Amino acid sequence: MLVFASSKAIDACPKLADRPEGPCSAVCLPINALSTTIGILHVSGAEHKVAGREEIGTLRAVAGEIGTRLGMITAIATSETQAQTDPLTGLLNRRELDNRVRELSTFGVPYSLAILDVDNLKTINDTLGHQAGDRVLRLFARTLEEVVREQDLAGRYGGDEFVAVFPRCSLDDAVEVIERMRHSLEDATKRAGVGAFTCSAGLADTTSSPDLHGVLAVADEALLLAKKSGRNAVADARSPQLAIA
Repeated sequence: MLVFASSKAIDACPKLADRPEGPCSAVCLPINALSTTIGILHVSGAEHKVAGREEIGTLRAVAGEIGTRLGMITAIATSETQAQTDPLTGLLNRRELDNRVRELSTFGVPYSLAILDVDNLKTINDTLGHQAGDRVLRLFARTLEEVVREQDLAGRYGGDEFVAVFPRCSLDDAVEVIERMRHSLEDATKRAGVGAFTCSAGLADTTSSPDLHGVLAVADEALLLAKKSGRNAVADARSPQLAIA
């Protein structure tokens, strides 16, 4: 806590200077939440009229209450984030992604969906170790986040499988995004200094099925087609044609 009798004092808080109401006194108390100072309670008054012990006691109580409330809000927000995201990649987890896609369906929002799979992740884990495999997954997730739009959904569905959902996006446009993701991955691996790796993807949209389970099933068939073609490919479930670099 700091108490200033006059904002004109040489050691006064610089934030007190040049106020429209003129020189003032002030009491500054830290606001602590979860053992961390997150702000300052700043109370000013007439110059040289310093707050008394009782008033300062009240201000301490107010600062403490603010810190407690903000700490609770922060803890709840952190807990909710942890419940919704994959701890390794920071993307949505499977449950949260499913919930959000079902919300799209509830409001009748059409979407395209891609299932993406890191090619040969097991080989990477077996030859370089699981830490290397984890770095690959994190890099993959970061690259996916960079290519999708703000309104799109990206999540880790489990293991080396990821899902991206594109609301109000045609299948053709979604294919373009995933192709951009596939090529961006090549540059990302070089910049990150990790061993080169690729991905395959299968796409479908809500014209394939009225529900998430059906769209996922069609996209998964397309993913299998992409992998059978030799991997590092994108298959559009609407057509057996593959786009291979």
